[in-house]
Amino acid sequence: MKLAGIETVKLFFFAGIYTIVGYFIPLQQDALTLTYLIGTAITGLLYAVLLRQILHSMTIGARGRFFAVWIAIWVVQMFNPLLEGIFFTDQLTGFTIVFGAVVFGMILPLIYTASAVILFRPENADSSLRQRLRDHFSKRRAFEWGWRIAAASLSWTIIYFVFGNLVAPWVMPYYSDPNSGFNLVYPSLVELLALQTVRGSIYVGSLIPLAISINVDFRRAFITIASLLFIGGGLAIFLIVETFPLALRLFHSIDLLADSIFFGYAFSYLLVRE
Repeated sequence: MKLAGIETVKLFFFAGIYTIVGYFIPLQQDALTLTYLIGTAITGLLYAVLLRQILHSMTIGARGRFFAVWIAIWVVQMFNPLLEGIFFTDQLTGFTIVFGAVVFGMILPLIYTASAVILFRPENADSSLRQRLRDHFSKRRAFEWGWRIAAASLSWTIIYFVFGNLVAPWVMPYYSDPNSGFNLVYPSLVELLALQTVRGSIYVGSLIPLAISINVDFRRAFITIASLLFIGGGLAIFLIVETFPLALRLFHSIDLLADSIFFGYAFSYLLVRE
């Protein structure tokens, strides 16, 4: 009972750190609002529950845990959304702005990851990330891993287009109207195809260390990856970013939930399942 109480305190402590960081560094917000702070707190608590589960399943050294979690959070919550934002908004223009956003986007995950690694420690660490990767990739030949990684990367592009087209009737008006005031634009089909192919490859590369370093089966790996993708890249948009209208946030969140579930399954099936 005492241990459960301590773990609960840790969860809320991490959520508090996440909320405080969000208070002083509001993302995509013109001003702080009560809704923004509540949304940040909820997202932080969900992140805490997920990261606790992930880190308790990682029987590798602290440096390996830190790298695997940090690179995943950075890509899912910061880098890949920023990469998409360059093509879907007219606000991220110029090298200085983009470079500053990339560097700034690396700092926040460092704070989140450091807090989580300190708070949520596994009972034992009997391996290293390097050894875990070596053992996992030794199970198949290089050619088989090559097509599996390529297929997982391509699956993101396919899934993105399928569910993106399903919600297009509700979200496209915000992108096609230059007078909407939301600074949204829609790239050409060639640009979109190239962008999502690159994003899919980045997702795969950044999630492999985390997926392989947790001692879980295929089903739990799928749930973990899908949850991380949605909490970091989808739910936060719906709960936190009030700059966009509710309808746009809602349909994008539904789209991202579907993307997270199906890509999480494809990724885990191709790269984790033995």
